Amino acid sequence: MEEDARLPLSQRCCTLSVSHGKDGTESTCCGLLIDTRHGTVLTHASLLSQMLTSNSSVLDDLKQEHFSQSKQLSQFKIEALFQESLSEENDTLQSSNNKLMPNFLNSGLSGDPGYVRYNSSVECIFQSWSLKQVLSKLLPAESWDFVENFSEVDQGNENREKKSPNSPEYYSLLPCFLVLKLWNWEPFESVLHVHSSVNSRQGDQVEIQSTPFGSVSPEIFFNSRSQGIISNLAGKNNILILTDARCIPGAEGGALYFCAGKQRVLTGIMIATLCWKNNEWVGLSLAASLSEVLDCLHGLPLKLSNNTYQAINRHNIRWTASKVIKSIQANTPLISVSGNWGSGVCVGDNKRGDRIILTCSHVIGKGDPTSVEVLYKGVKTSHQADVVYRVPMGQQFDVGILLERRSTTLQPCIEIRKKKTPRQGEVVFVIGHALFGRGYDIEPTVTKGIVSKVIRVRNHPVMIQTTCAVHAGASGGAVVDTEGRLVGLVVCNARDTATGASYPHINMSVPIATISPVLDSYMESGDKSVLRSLCVRDPYIHSLWTMEKFQQGAQVFSSKL
Repeated sequence: MEEDARLPLSQRCCTLSVSHGKDGTESTCCGLLIDTRHGTVLTHASLLSQMLTSNSSVLDDLKQEHFSQSKQLSQFKIEALFQESLSEENDTLQSSNNKLMPNFLNSGLSGDPGYVRYNSSVECIFQSWSLKQVLSKLLPAESWDFVENFSEVDQGNENREKKSPNSPEYYSLLPCFLVLKLWNWEPFESVLHVHSSVNSRQGDQVEIQSTPFGSVSPEIFFNSRSQGIISNLAGKNNILILTDARCIPGAEGGALYFCAGKQRVLTGIMIATLCWKNNEWVGLSLAASLSEVLDCLHGLPLKLSNNTYQAINRHNIRWTASKVIKSIQANTPLISVSGNWGSGVCVGDNKRGDRIILTCSHVIGKGDPTSVEVLYKGVKTSHQADVVYRVPMGQQFDVGILLERRSTTLQPCIEIRKKKTPRQGEVVFVIGHALFGRGYDIEPTVTKGIVSKVIRVRNHPVMIQTTCAVHAGASGGAVVDTEGRLVGLVVCNARDTATGASYPHINMSVPIATISPVLDSYMESGDKSVLRSLCVRDPYIHSLWTMEKFQQGAQVFSSKL
């Protein structure tokens, strides 16, 4: 599994730029050196999205075939920037005497920036059909907007809403990749090791290595790292990977690593950065399975080494959280009401064997439904669940109780952590049906973070904040600890109503330890009247959940879910 000593993993990553337009503007992204014998680089086709028109021969070829070697591609001269040496490998100071530091800092730069530049040309552009199929299903053009240029990030929500949608050319290139040939390359032997996406699981720890904002300021951003987990997988052989690791515009074509302890193995290539849906940012990044993309190269008229890469399957280093997550997902049904959806959590059974499902009151809706639809992943038909009780809208806590008389899952219910409130800094996961509702047939999405704060009133926890990425549809989902025990019920993320911006990584949950005595009493007695105590009419707690202390300023935060 070890890389060639001459080529550490990080040095397979490069930054690419191509100039276009009379004003000298350029497009930029990242790339991966996949063949050291021929100097071949793989990157995402969005690099050319600003230069290809709807009637270009390249896009015409892609409509007919899965690849193109149009003469139009030969006009694009792309610069590749590689890092000569890794700073983290040489970051030990020669002396620990702090008095020497000012002299070192004032000595000036040596003039060698530590980078090697290559000119390159486009060998071909090719398309992954399986990636195209899953993207068109999960991320249709009419519902999603992607950031094509990093400058768009700073324009604010007001300008963002007025901006026209992504060009058809950009969407056409989402499932496409470029093969580049480096000029004046000196070949050497090194095999690329790739972790097969077939063996990937939700909850696996991953790391993105890329250069945010591309070639704009590589001295600051080159080969930056961001850690997260695999939040969801979709498509044939898990070709589409969603992760909650940070991905910034300019990082397309960057590396996604599967991590286990100190080991890192390439598993994906980044294809999209921050996404935009329903006027809010989405805190997930999109990658394509590298093994599946490389398999697409077979049969193309390219000069590549026969053993360009080697598949690595590491069953023995599977992160144990994946088993915990699978168990929680089986207890996180999708709750559907009048075409809208949210999430629920199976928290126990009553004496008759009916399943008790916890969700949010606002998921049930503003009307007065007596039942809702409950749908589990892997079960083709939905079932009705009775609405036993719901806290009136606008009151605390935002909780609803459902009763499923004919449960469609035989999985044991989720364990509730009743006694110990999660502590600040504790690692937690959020599991719910975020972003993708009925008809997508994918597992509930998983995001990882920490407890950023526990808010208490009279020594009782009344709100849990986490840094997990939370999106619409996750309301009523589970916040669990690393042992799979329920610690919170997802209610909302934060939204700035002055600008319309939402913040997926600032979100609030109802502490389960606070409401579990009421749930226990109901499951034991079957008396619905005990559930009325879930409705709290404390003015101070109400002000915390409505965040009224912000109303006098420019920002007002409220539930966006």
